[in-house]
Amino acid sequence: MSGNWYCLAFGIELGPMARDDLAQLASSGQLSPDSQVREGAAGAWVAARTVAGLFPAGGEAIAESRWYYEFMGEVLGPMKFEDLRLLAEQGNLRPENRVREGDRGVWKPASAVPELFKSERPAGEADTDFELSAPHWVSRPASAPVDRSTSSKPPSAPPADVPPAVESDDTDFDLGPPQKAE
Repeated sequence: MSGNWYCLAFGIELGPMARDDLAQLASSGQLSPDSQVREGAAGAWVAARTVAGLFPAGGEAIAESRWYYEFMGEVLGPMKFEDLRLLAEQGNLRPENRVREGDRGVWKPASAVPELFKSERPAGEADTDFELSAPHWVSRPASAPVDRSTSSKPPSAPPADVPPAVESDDTDFDLGPPQKAE
């Protein structure tokens, strides 16, 4: 039955898979010692740390600095700090997500970890590499450069295909005679 292993990820049962595949998930950090696994379709769910050979003795994953984070209620890791920082740079780890260092570390918001959200931009320099979308009636070729030197006032008039606004005091409409329900 060595090829009938299952694991839970984000509340979804994955498997069946070979024991080697389960070990690969563990070594890559996609399966934590606390993740639930079982052998066979009818096996009991157990913590992955209890499966001989998936993790070194005691469920410790790796000797160097290990980091874990929570995602959709699931604990993911272990991983190196550099990998955790890469997740943050890619926007996959947000400041409000909880992280911990080591198997017995204290959970804290990712924003409380120094250097995790370190910006490459010098202090005080604003992010000006953005572009606001123009209203739908302003056409500009996608390749045209954005002129940032002009004022930000709207165009003088919308094109002809945009209906004009109708002014009303909300009292000059007529619903007609009451209709009798049949």
